[in-house]
Amino acid sequence: MKENILKVSEMSFLKKIVGLVKAPNVSISLNLDKLGFVVGETIIGAMIVNSAEEFDANEIRIELEAIETAQKVIRREDERGTVLKEETQTVTNTMYQTKQLVSGPMKITQGYRQEFPIKIQIPKGVPPTYRGRLANNVWALKGVVAVSKRPDAVGRTEIEVASSV
Repeated sequence: MKENILKVSEMSFLKKIVGLVKAPNVSISLNLDKLGFVVGETIIGAMIVNSAEEFDANEIRIELEAIETAQKVIRREDERGTVLKEETQTVTNTMYQTKQLVSGPMKITQGYRQEFPIKIQIPKGVPPTYRGRLANNVWALKGVVAVSKRPDAVGRTEIEVASSV
């Protein structure tokens, strides 16, 4: 009888541990009128949050980011300049990032559904979207439900950003 009780309590303990390392069971959708923008333009849309579990959220926010990824060739040479080894590394750089609060702390219940309006501007003077053979500039809009002691829930949509015309 004790063995069964221990196994049940061990399983509930493991479920709690697993629950702490997983993001909340939340769906985050970003509804935008379009996916292509011009530098300096304002992105207008909605962030829709649907929850399949109950938890405490620290905040709900929208993030706009531009990430540059480039391939860099590293050469190791001897003292005479003879190449001993050549390898390619991927280098990632955040070119732009901003965060905008949509909601403060709140209790999110199972079955919770809320649509939050979003309005965030792409600043002037930032590099546009670029996709090349050795480098990329990728813009993304992220909806984030931030929580304590476990990963945040994130919904991400890539957008195209063009230079001003």
